[in-house]
Amino acid sequence: MACPNPTPTLVLFGPSDHVIYPDFDRMAAAVFPNHAGPFLLRDCGHFVQWEAAHALNSAVTAWCGDLLAGRRRQ
Repeated sequence: MACPNPTPTLVLFGPSDHVIYPDFDRMAAAVFPNHAGPFLLRDCGHFVQWEAAHALNSAVTAWCGDLLAGRRRQ
C-alpha cells in the first residue's frame, strides 16, 4: 500500500465503476487520512462527471467552499 498522503482529499465514487478496485473506498481512506467521505453515488460508474454531474458539482462546490468564499471577498 502507498504511504499516507496528507493532501486534503474528497473521496467520491460510483459503485458501478468496473475500473477501480472493489476496496477503493477503504484504500483511498487509508492513503488519504485527511479525507472527506467516501461518498458513494448510487447508479453511477466510472464517469461521475457525466453520470452524476449535479452531485459531483455540488460536492466539489461544498468541498471548496472556503476557497470560493475567499475569492468572493477579494
